[in-house]
Amino acid sequence: MEEHGFIINMVKSHLQPSQVLLHLGVRFKLKEATVSLPKERRGKNFLGYQALFTQSKSPTNALSTHSGTDDCLPGLQVQDTILAARRPSTTRIHQVTWSTFCSWMRKSGVDPLQAGVPAVLGFLQAGVKKGLCPSKLRRQTSALASVLIISTKESHSLHPDIQRFLKGAVNLGPPPIHRFPSWDLNKVLNALTKTPFKPMWKVPLRLMSFKVLFLVAVTSARRVSELAALSVRDELCIFQKESVAMKLDPTFLPKVNTVFHRSQELVLPYFCPNPRHPKEHA
Repeated sequence: MEEHGFIINMVKSHLQPSQVLLHLGVRFKLKEATVSLPKERRGKNFLGYQALFTQSKSPTNALSTHSGTDDCLPGLQVQDTILAARRPSTTRIHQVTWSTFCSWMRKSGVDPLQAGVPAVLGFLQAGVKKGLCPSKLRRQTSALASVLIISTKESHSLHPDIQRFLKGAVNLGPPPIHRFPSWDLNKVLNALTKTPFKPMWKVPLRLMSFKVLFLVAVTSARRVSELAALSVRDELCIFQKESVAMKLDPTFLPKVNTVFHRSQELVLPYFCPNPRHPKEHA
């Protein structure tokens, strides 16, 4: 390979075939499909690192079930349970942040898992130079804190230097205040009673869907995710004499995942159960 122009790092190369590899400070046993932490590396918050990097179930990085030995990390079942504590969107943000941090650290030839508070501050400062907003810097800090030990032993909160850095980032680049023009609900409701939303038999299905969705959102004050979890299935959309009761899809997990929030019904009463005026009949 050297004859073809490749430069081989003999220190980091494995010249003999082996089913046990040491990569990024972690011991991979390919035959047993286990990952273990060397004794000298124990005490690190490796569980967060595992949750970020063991998304794939391929044999080369899959974790086997706990074999009872101290060297083995929790298996796939424990890993999936821990990952379920986060929203998929949060997991994706953490993965992207950690991948970016690893690339940034390797430019200096430093193992990302050996990074401490100074390295994290340098990474965040690089984000400030790129114009990242304070909220994104906080998300990056949260992602790195799930892998690295950057908190105090006494209170388990972020290191004081990191807290002061985030506060300074807010002072240097305060979030912009968006002054959107106020809108008049009565004007919007009045517009819905005119063309192109009237008469109903001439309204395209697309506009009618927008109208119904808007009215349900305004009258129910539900979250977007909850509105998306509504269904027209017979067991979830029940028409009664003077109302319509809509239930959330049983597979939906609300932001506040409790029995009370999952079992709440959305009841839409008839706007005019006893029409008398011609306009009410319309």
